[in-house]
Amino acid sequence: PYPTLFLALFAALILMLAGVRLPLNSAARRMAVVVAMDQSESIASDQHAWMTQKIDQIRHAMDSRDRIAVIGFGRDAQLVAPLTDPRLLTLPATGVDAGATDIAGALTTAAGIFPQADEKRLILLSDGVETENRALDELPALTDAGVRVYSTAPPPSASARIALTSFTAPSSVHAETSFALHLDIASEAPHPVDAHIRLYSEDTAVGGNEIQLKPGLNRLELPYRIDRPGAYILRAEVVTAP
Repeated sequence: PYPTLFLALFAALILMLAGVRLPLNSAARRMAVVVAMDQSESIASDQHAWMTQKIDQIRHAMDSRDRIAVIGFGRDAQLVAPLTDPRLLTLPATGVDAGATDIAGALTTAAGIFPQADEKRLILLSDGVETENRALDELPALTDAGVRVYSTAPPPSASARIALTSFTAPSSVHAETSFALHLDIASEAPHPVDAHIRLYSEDTAVGGNEIQLKPGLNRLELPYRIDRPGAYILRAEVVTAP
């Protein structure tokens, strides 16, 4: 199930895009379509391929008089393809920061692309899991600008991904005192998976642990001790078989 935030966001958008049944025909004015494509780390490779295929279906359904643009977004948003004839659209690689998902920023970037006189359609391709800002805050401005927003989410990934989703420690501890590091590791594998946690202080390996990850969310504690006072940056990695 998608998080509550996903449900709230997508319920608030004007219409759910089903397949390619998007009203692409415009009788009065030329239409401009901007597609905002989620390229954050939460999107698996097969889901990204699905989005690319969806964009291809949309552009083939458009009239040659209309124009289409594509932006990619993660923590930031970048223009992948400027407004162009849908028959000429190409999707080069981008350097988007995939470490977060800012849907609100993507909507704001997309809104600045539309020509004033054209009919405006914004299509959001995303899993809806935003980690920065609130997309709901951008909807009134889009409505005022005459932008109609559509959204669709990719199907669940066929790959069994594993991710370290949270890594926390006390903000301050006494030297020569043991404390616990807290880790949350999510596993999409349908069965238990053997894994190895590696712990680093700065760039130096300082420990590790063999674990077995159950399907779903795994909450773990890793004991640690710092002998000398100072400031330390700790880093954790989770390693599994391919």
